[in-house]
Amino acid sequence: MKRITVLLLLILCLPCLAAADTEYCTISQVRKQAETLADGTIEIETLKGRYTVSLEIPDVEQIPVITIALPKPDQAPPVPEGGSIEERRPGNAGYMTGWSVQLKKEQVAGTPIRGTMRISQYGLDAQADGSPLTMAEAIAFADQALNPKDSSPAFRMHRAWANSRRYREKGRKPSVDQPVDSTGYYSLEYEQVFHGIPCYGHISDYFAWFSDYDRQGILPHGQCTFHIFSPDCYWYNLDMSNESGVLAEDIPLCPLSAVIEALKQSCGSGINLEPIKPTRLRLVYLSLNDPENRKGDPVLLPYWVLEDDDDPESAAHMAALVNAQTGLLIDTDAPKDKGQRSDAVWITWDDV
Repeated sequence: MKRITVLLLLILCLPCLAAADTEYCTISQVRKQAETLADGTIEIETLKGRYTVSLEIPDVEQIPVITIALPKPDQAPPVPEGGSIEERRPGNAGYMTGWSVQLKKEQVAGTPIRGTMRISQYGLDAQADGSPLTMAEAIAFADQALNPKDSSPAFRMHRAWANSRRYREKGRKPSVDQPVDSTGYYSLEYEQVFHGIPCYGHISDYFAWFSDYDRQGILPHGQCTFHIFSPDCYWYNLDMSNESGVLAEDIPLCPLSAVIEALKQSCGSGINLEPIKPTRLRLVYLSLNDPENRKGDPVLLPYWVLEDDDDPESAAHMAALVNAQTGLLIDTDAPKDKGQRSDAVWITWDDV
């Protein structure tokens, strides 16, 4: 995807924030700061226009620093009656990242021949051609499948869209054994949640350039793509992580005003910000490398991510990353930097 340099301006009239006189604050204080904003949103102006950006802040009381590892075999999801399950081993690797589950997948799987629709753009009334389910019903089914009662870990839906009129596979004519309008289905992207905070993946996934070193160890993931036509016809790829350690029970965050200022300072800085129509600013976990043991379990730290959810054809949705502790904008387009941006470094309450 071609990257475009965006002059990012935040048009804000913020009242004095509760933590304005302090350098660090708790997650509860950050939420209170967001409440002072009109409708809990901010206005962002780019070269493409002005956009209202919503804030998504986890309803938690602490931000722990944790490590994650690969899933265990006994965590496999249940196999639907008449369906199948396979372990996911990337490139025939000697380790497992998760599972693929399917029930009658062959009835609707194929290559799309027309565009998709996302919740952020079209709302929960988006309809997949021919599916007996509404978008809301599809989400409810997937939620239950991925989060059965008393189950851990939890998965939370991040993005959803409706696919319509499928079945034009590469090198083959469209299927003629069923009506073209009965092959629509919903695709739902889920994130794994740790301590109430969604995990957005490894930080290097969003760099334009690879670091000077690749990660030397196995990289666990926490995500799922769930495709569903009906309760009797669906398939999903589930990559799961396990919490393997707690390095800090809670860490301080910078004030929300510092995050906004970081985005404001990017104006004219030459930093390339990726998508063009920002729609939401979220507080998430990112996975980073342990600089003392790069073959070891990665570390989860808090970051703010500015997302573009408005283009259903876009393969990338991240517009900007800001370190939630330092308030520094991460230059995802910088050239190779010997990997420092991928190193896990954090501030404790004892440090401040």
